[in-house]
Amino acid sequence: NETMQNLYKYYVNRINTQIKVAVTRDEGNLVKKKEKKETDYYQAHISPNGKFVAYASNNIGRYKIHLKDLETNKTKVIYRGGWRTKTQWTDQSIPLIAWTPKSDKLSFIYDKRAVIRLTQYDMEKKKKETSRIEKFQKVFSFSYAGDSKKAVLSAMQKGQTDVFLYTIPSQTVRQITDDYYDDLQPAYVEVNGENGILFASNREDDTLRKAKYESQVFDKHTDLFFYNLDYGDNVLYRITKTPGANESNPQPFSAGYYSYLS
Repeated sequence: NETMQNLYKYYVNRINTQIKVAVTRDEGNLVKKKEKKETDYYQAHISPNGKFVAYASNNIGRYKIHLKDLETNKTKVIYRGGWRTKTQWTDQSIPLIAWTPKSDKLSFIYDKRAVIRLTQYDMEKKKKETSRIEKFQKVFSFSYAGDSKKAVLSAMQKGQTDVFLYTIPSQTVRQITDDYYDDLQPAYVEVNGENGILFASNREDDTLRKAKYESQVFDKHTDLFFYNLDYGDNVLYRITKTPGANESNPQPFSAGYYSYLS
């Protein structure tokens, strides 16, 4: 019928437009890895100095963290966790991987014996240091905030997914958001000399206020918001407003610029 024909034309035109503006991948920059049966690869992170890439593999529940030297092309496993099983759901939300800004440490968050743990692998000393993170029920994503002592987290506390600034040595927490909206994938950014956190959220406006869950009727799509750490007020900067579309995974790109998926 006419409606179906119009829908078909709309999506064909939309896909063709996206193909025209898409960036073609450079085959020479691919990190080649022979895939293993029943193994998934995820959480790939290149070091800020561009010399290493770290990633996770998961073989039906048994996961590993791999560290590849891009100059020597050698790869080694620096951590193993979990166990292989075909009777339980494979949790690919762990491990979470992040580099310190100076590339001197590779950090990863994982669960072990029902406790959330943070391990920092010293690239020079080849040693690991592990601490507990006991203030959250679950950590969904994290990245470092300007130095190796602070990290921004998207974590669950009291059933809510909020954004936190976490000081690693003292294990102290500064809560940024406190409501029932989903606040995800925070990244530390510097924009025009201002320090802040860029994150994805399905919140309805740009004002921070404590709010408890009362209804299931709210938007599931996410936009990007910026929280200024220097001022610490309760008003966010809305970066995007795209009803019906999702923005996610914001990342600092270069001085004054950032990237995200949409």
